[in-house]
Amino acid sequence: MLRALAHAAHTRSSEIPVPQRDPFYNPPLSFHQEKPGTILRSRQLSHESLQTVFSFKQNLKSVHQLLFRTTDALDQPIATVVTVMVPFHANMSRLLMYNPIENADFIECAISYTLRSGSKEISKTTPLEMLLMEGYLMSGMVVAATDYEGPQSGYGNGKLEGQALLDATRALMTSQEITGVSASAEIQIHGYSAGAIPASWALQLQSTYAPDIRYIGAVIGGTLVDMEPNLHFLLEHSKDCQEALAVLVGLANSDPEFDQFLQSSIRPDKQNLIDSLRHSCLDMAGRRDCQQFDSLFTIPDFFNQSVTQRMFRENHLGLGSAPSSSIPILMYHASKDGTILYQPAYNLYKNWCARGSTIHFLTDTTSDHRDLALFGLSNAINFVLDRFNGVPIGSSCSEETVVNPLVKPRNFTKFIISLVKQGSFLLGFPVGPGIL
Repeated sequence: MLRALAHAAHTRSSEIPVPQRDPFYNPPLSFHQEKPGTILRSRQLSHESLQTVFSFKQNLKSVHQLLFRTTDALDQPIATVVTVMVPFHANMSRLLMYNPIENADFIECAISYTLRSGSKEISKTTPLEMLLMEGYLMSGMVVAATDYEGPQSGYGNGKLEGQALLDATRALMTSQEITGVSASAEIQIHGYSAGAIPASWALQLQSTYAPDIRYIGAVIGGTLVDMEPNLHFLLEHSKDCQEALAVLVGLANSDPEFDQFLQSSIRPDKQNLIDSLRHSCLDMAGRRDCQQFDSLFTIPDFFNQSVTQRMFRENHLGLGSAPSSSIPILMYHASKDGTILYQPAYNLYKNWCARGSTIHFLTDTTSDHRDLALFGLSNAINFVLDRFNGVPIGSSCSEETVVNPLVKPRNFTKFIISLVKQGSFLLGFPVGPGIL
C-alpha cells in the first residue's frame, strides 16, 4: 500500500511536445497514395504514459499510438492518430472503439495528446473520460480512442469524424504485430455527446465507405442529429451557448467555403470569440455570458444562407444509409437534455428502425446531459459485454423509459464495483480484470 501511495503522489511529468511540434503527427510525403486505414507510423508509449483526474498515471500493460491515413469531408487524404490501450489480462480478440468527448476546434485538444501525462492542462474533459474508459479496460477488452476530428479539428463534421473512426478500425485490424490486437477481433463502438458524432456517422457510413468493417455492437448516447434546430436551441435557450459557435467553427475548419463565409459574416467585435475557440479547448475557455452571442453576424439570416444550409444538410444524421440490422445498437438520451435535443434523437431511432436497424432506445427522465454520461455508462458496459458474450438482443427495435439507468440492479452493481476499483487504479494498481 505504501508503494501504491508513493506512486500516486508523483510529480508531474516533463511536458511532451504539442501535436504541431511532434514529428509523429506528420505523415510521409507519399501518404496520399496509401489506402484509407493504412498505418503510416507507430510508437509504443510507456505503460504509465496516460493520465486521469489530478494527473494520476494509469498502470496499463501497454499503450500504442498509430498514425493512419483517412479521408476528410472533401474526400481528400489526411492522417490522424488512434491511441490503443491494452489492460493487464486483456482479451486481444475484443476491441472497443471508444470515442471520448472532444468539444474543440484546436489541435492541442486532440485525444492522443490530452490523454498523455505531461500534456498541457488544456482539457478537463479528457482525464474524466479516462475514468469512463477504465470501466471497459477493467472488463478486459482493448480500448482504442481516435483523434476523430482530424488535423483540421473539424468538430461536428459527421462525414469527417465517421470516416476517421472507420479508418482507425481498419488500422487496428492490421496492427497485430504492433499492438497485439487479433486480426479477427470482434469490434464494438461507443460514443456519447460529441463522441456520438463519429460513432453514429460510422454506423451510417459503414456500408458505403467501409463495407470491409464489421461491428458486432454499438452504443451511442446524447446524439446530435439535426444541427440547425439544435444550434438555435443552444444560442437561444441553453447555458451551453458556446457550443453552437464551436460547432460552426469546427465546420468552418473542415470546409474552406464555409470558413470564408463565416469569417465574412461575423461581426468584427465578435471575432475574438472565434479566435478564442481556435486556440483553446471549450471546457477550459471559461463559460461566457450568453448575451455575448446575441447578434453574432452582420446578416440577420445567417442560418438561412445557401452555404450554411448546405453544411446543415450534409451533417444531418439519418439522411444516409441506415445501420445494418446485423449491428445491435443501444441508444440512450435524457428527455430533459439541455444541450442535445431529445426529440431528433428519438426520431432517428424511429427512422432507422423503419429501415431495418436493430436498436434498443433508453429514455432517462431525470438526468441532464452531463449526468447521463456517467449514469449511463454501466448500462452501456453491460450491453457491450452481452454482445461480446453472444447474448441475443432480438431482431426488432425496443424502447424503455427509466428514472435513471442505475435503478437496474445489474447496472447499479457494476457502477459500485467500478467506483471501488477506480480508486485502486488511481493509486497505481494495474488496470485489468481479476486484479482486485
